[in-house]
Order: sequence, then C-alpha cells, then structure tokens
Amino acid sequence: MRGSFDADRAAQLLSNLVANAVTYAPPDGRIVVRVAGTATGVELSVENGGAPIPEAERAGLFDPFRRGTGSGESRGLGLGLFIVQQIARAHGGDVDLVARDGRIVFRAVLQR
Repeated sequence: MRGSFDADRAAQLLSNLVANAVTYAPPDGRIVVRVAGTATGVELSVENGGAPIPEAERAGLFDPFRRGTGSGESRGLGLGLFIVQQIARAHGGDVDLVARDGRIVFRAVLQR
C-alpha cells in the first residue's frame, strides 16, 4: 500500500469521508474504514449504514455546496465530498458510491 501522495491531502480525504459517515449514519451505527492496495493504487473506503441515498440525489452528490437531505442539523457547507473528489482526481484517481444491503460505501482510489 505504498505510493507517492500528498500526505495532508490524503489525510483530508479520509477525514472528510469519515466525517460524512458520522453525519449520515445512525447514532448507534457502525462505521467501517478500509485501506487496500491495488495493482495501480491505494483504495480508501468508508462504509456506514443509514437511509438510502435517493437516485435523484446521487448525480449531484459530489457537486460543491450540496448536502444530502438526511443531514439534519449539520452545519457543513456541503463541500466535503466535492473536496474528496478533487483530491482523488489530483492523485490520478476518483471516488464513487456503492449502496447495498442497507450500507453505503464511499470508495476513493489514489493512483501510485
């Protein structure tokens, strides 16, 4: 799982994904963080339970100043996932969302 990354930006990417999970997961929900090496990069994923993300909302999820409908009293600006996407892209990768079995997984890939 080695690579040449901007350490501060990689930490910010992971921090934003975890903060997003904390915001949208149920209070007693489990959040799972995984890091895995691939043939060409490193994959960071954060998984949480919670309400499904409506299909109509998914298209703009990584747009700046957009917040999910389940954010409640969160005071964020809606930049967290946008920043995650920009950091991943600056490292030659990208970020995506997979929803399955009542769980939501945000997965970012950074190229080596």
